Amino acid sequence: MLGELFDPKAEVLVHERLRPHWSQAGAIVFVTFRTVDSIPKEVLTRWDSEKQTWIVRVLGTRGSLCEPTLETNPSSSPTGHNANDSNPQDSVDCRNQQALVRGANHDYQHWSRLLPLLTDAERHPFEFHFNRCREMKLDECLGACLLKKPELAQIVADSLLHFDGDRYRMGDFVIMPNHVHLLAAFDTPERMEKQFDSWLHYTAFRINRVIGSCEHFWQQEPFDHLVRSPEQYEYLRQYIQSNPDKAGLNPGEYLYRRYY
Repeated sequence: MLGELFDPKAEVLVHERLRPHWSQAGAIVFVTFRTVDSIPKEVLTRWDSEKQTWIVRVLGTRGSLCEPTLETNPSSSPTGHNANDSNPQDSVDCRNQQALVRGANHDYQHWSRLLPLLTDAERHPFEFHFNRCREMKLDECLGACLLKKPELAQIVADSLLHFDGDRYRMGDFVIMPNHVHLLAAFDTPERMEKQFDSWLHYTAFRINRVIGSCEHFWQQEPFDHLVRSPEQYEYLRQYIQSNPDKAGLNPGEYLYRRYY
């Protein structure tokens, strides 16, 4: 196997830009880069609204954001408080959580700030649905699709493999006309974030020089997901391999590399 599977008991680095990014030393990560014109702005705006509605609805169906838990229900607290004891901090935490959802003047906070409030069971269908929406839209091959040109796809492939075995271990990847899927493993969480930026900036510079452009080439924040099981690893390998067929591409319109 390319690297290690995600270990929920081990240390995880979480950094945030527009969305949370999890990284763990040695863990295999599935990464998607997309070109800046690959998904229309009106589609992104609609998804943003749908994500907001989804999360607010889920939180609202709980009836209360402060249902009894080990932390907020004194009767179950290991500190020995009974049900008649009052804890002022519990009320403060409850009000803060509710305020996070409602925001000032009852305007909802952005969905990305509400996402951490979801349980794993609530987050899974949310992520599955919108990840599927993104992948289906990418496979429509919208935008200029410049990576369909073999010489430009090769620039990306050469960059992905340049430090393979040194800064990271590169697994399977496919370079589609407007996006890239890859599997990789990094020895430190910090190196993963830096390498993402390096790939995007270097390949954009090289491609723009070839096509005579100075415009943004990539959407600057990749999607990444830590691989959690051998079954998921094999599924993602198959997904990468079959992606060109699903998108209806012909040989020469994509670049695929399989890890051995």
